[in-house]
Amino acid sequence: MLRDYPPFDIYASRFDNTENVIMNGLQNIIYNPNDEMGPSDNENFLFAWHHIAENFSRRSLTNQTDKLPALAGIATTIGRISGMTYMGGIWKEKLLQGLRWEVDRKHSASAEEIKRYGRPTWFAPTWSWASVSEPISWLYDDKYKSVIDIIDIKGCDSVLSSRGSITLSGKGERKKIHHTLRDEERYRGSYPFRIHEIHSFIADEYMKDSSDVLLFYISMDTETHLFSTKREKEYLTALVLSGSNGRYRRVGVVERVDMYESEFNLLKTMEITII
Repeated sequence: MLRDYPPFDIYASRFDNTENVIMNGLQNIIYNPNDEMGPSDNENFLFAWHHIAENFSRRSLTNQTDKLPALAGIATTIGRISGMTYMGGIWKEKLLQGLRWEVDRKHSASAEEIKRYGRPTWFAPTWSWASVSEPISWLYDDKYKSVIDIIDIKGCDSVLSSRGSITLSGKGERKKIHHTLRDEERYRGSYPFRIHEIHSFIADEYMKDSSDVLLFYISMDTETHLFSTKREKEYLTALVLSGSNGRYRRVGVVERVDMYESEFNLLKTMEITII
């Protein structure tokens, strides 16, 4: 049985004018649903939810552990109308989209600043955007396909749950993290970490130089080059994971990793659990 939460419009009042446009559209769907909900309706829900999450991640909360409870009412209503299953800030039926987020740091970083990156307390599973205390944004590329299989999902069995794990099967490879704090890097934004032979990226939290990580590929771009009907290389998005023995924490995400399809197919297939 679904628990009762404060009315939807109480939550809507917490957002700015831009967000209220989205909230009003979502509210219209919820209070005036079609007789039959289709895939496009759930995409609308997901679009609205992602904007709500982005906006909410920019709010200053006295206690960061209030993040998921504060959105429980909206999540419960969306789940009831759409039939989707909510889990720790994302949706089970849209798991791939839910994993494609990044910390949104647009200012330059100094050596001291990057040491403050982190998850000071446990807010949510590390695969969830709610696990970080900084603003986030979603990777909105339209044309991509999944390269993972969902094996198991544990925990996150209520809208207030902050614990859970997901087990996935896919391809990955071990890499090392390197610090990049050259002046030219700072002018391009806050990209203090680099994966050798790939490129700089924004991490969820601070990592020591030469840290070992697992690149676990979750999606492949399906769009061809502007002047070509066939790509020479594939572009992939990967979660950057830290851990061992099959259990990992998410520490970042890296986009547009390019490799030939034949190279990708040769990568080791593995089963991992992200907590």
